[in-house]
Amino acid sequence: MSPLDSQQQQGEVLDDAREPLSSPSASPRAARVVVDKAQGPLLASSEEQTTLSVKTKRYVNESADDGPLGSWFRKHRMHVIVFTYSGKPVYTRYGSPDGVSAFCGALAAIVSKFGQFYQMSGGASDDSLRCITTSGGTRFVFLDRTPLWLVAICKGRTAGNKKQAPLPVVPLAQLRSMLNAVYRQLITVLTSRVETMLLERPSYDVRALLGGTESVLANIIRWSERDVITLCEDLSCFEPLPLHRETRDKLINTLLGLRPNGSLTPHCFAAMILGGHRVAAMVSGASKLLKPCDMPTFINLTIASGSLRSGSCWSPVCLPAGLDRELFVYSYVQRLCGDVFIVFLCASPDQDAFYSCQRAADHVSRMLTPVGIVNEVQAASDAAPISIANDPALLQTLGDQPLESRRYTPAPEGIKILEKVIHVAMYLPASSQLFSSKVDYNVDGISRGHLVKEIHTRYAQCVEVMRSREKTSGRMAARHSMLLPQQVCLCTTYECFLVWWTEDFHMYLTVPRGTPTSVITHAYQWVKSAEDFIFLDTQMPIWDGGSGVGGGTDNSASSGF
Repeated sequence: MSPLDSQQQQGEVLDDAREPLSSPSASPRAARVVVDKAQGPLLASSEEQTTLSVKTKRYVNESADDGPLGSWFRKHRMHVIVFTYSGKPVYTRYGSPDGVSAFCGALAAIVSKFGQFYQMSGGASDDSLRCITTSGGTRFVFLDRTPLWLVAICKGRTAGNKKQAPLPVVPLAQLRSMLNAVYRQLITVLTSRVETMLLERPSYDVRALLGGTESVLANIIRWSERDVITLCEDLSCFEPLPLHRETRDKLINTLLGLRPNGSLTPHCFAAMILGGHRVAAMVSGASKLLKPCDMPTFINLTIASGSLRSGSCWSPVCLPAGLDRELFVYSYVQRLCGDVFIVFLCASPDQDAFYSCQRAADHVSRMLTPVGIVNEVQAASDAAPISIANDPALLQTLGDQPLESRRYTPAPEGIKILEKVIHVAMYLPASSQLFSSKVDYNVDGISRGHLVKEIHTRYAQCVEVMRSREKTSGRMAARHSMLLPQQVCLCTTYECFLVWWTEDFHMYLTVPRGTPTSVITHAYQWVKSAEDFIFLDTQMPIWDGGSGVGGGTDNSASSGF
């Protein structure tokens, strides 16, 4: 019996409730696993929900009401603050660093005092304060990255307005994963040399080195709040752009042809074409220096930095997983059209490398723009994320392919079931690729951000149940890895959230309550049938010859993804 067949024996519906969606004035929700009887509907407008947008507005004109004691500061639900061991602020999501300097000093004193308590009690020498929860439900989650402290301050169940139910409490693991993403983004911009500098000069003001990159840090926080990225192991994932196989092959072949025709320097070890924050095509040198856990922060730096979005740019960037955490590599980014960018990564800062990348980018533009390929990528980026509910039979994703030749064509009842899917996501650990569909659940007048945060917080709650169950049962395997497969279904009054983890895939699914369990099988088959459209090949295409950074000609080797 296959894993999918076993789903059919769990019952005809995810649970027996068949309540209709209520008005936005639903009662508040009390989060608990399995069934939440007090939960109101998930609410959102019809806007797109996962296209990564860039917010560059900085709230620095609130000096009269700035800092944690001001009403302006307190009205935000999620804060992220970075400060040094000496209490000097480095970054704050809202407000100005000067406005929270006294608050950072208080936080530094608290964590220092707790560290002394741990040592006095004979605890582990590297133990540190991790979380404080107030009586009102506000959580202070700390991440120690010597000599930096990162803290997330998240309020309890709160609603943006009276029409929408309160958001559930964010799990600790999700907050810590978000802080880890912020830390990696800092290292991507500054390298780990900033840590050495702060250890030698604790009073050094790091803000001077971050000039102009506040929007990059703000964007990685927003991305972490609204995407499955924080649930992927070690943040090792990237999202391909859904694209026809023929178009993707043309992009890859164009990139592969740059090295043999002499357009590209041998110091270049990776190249990619981005549609927004999604990867349309990517090739690598045999040295495989671009690692999955560097992808989210590098892509965010590329698309969120205003200077990198204005034409072309040559900029230093640190890839701590693929290279030394103290070294920079250099990225060349050129806009081809709208949100379509071509990116080259080089190990050499030489002037010749810059001009080589510039010539290669111009060559790609000349090859792809006249034949409409760049416009196709832009159209795919505008259409992303795609909807599973509105395209259950792959009518759009497979183009003109005859119906009888499709690998998966659901029966009429299967189409009706797939139309109920609110959201589905699939993560492939072997290739570190992530697919996340459009959220098809709209109520006029309610913010889309509320809905997206709700769904991903519920997924995180399911994952937290998985991990806690493994720890309490004593079944945690070696190196703290989870025993798979596992499934957790969290049911609220109006929706069901399923997280299904196996060795080969992690599946996340949201449907209205009362949907037949066969939706799990149909959603899985839909994703599998559309793999060529929504995912890149498992093995990244490799350039012939050495990469200029370690050399090597093993074209059969995997890219490391």
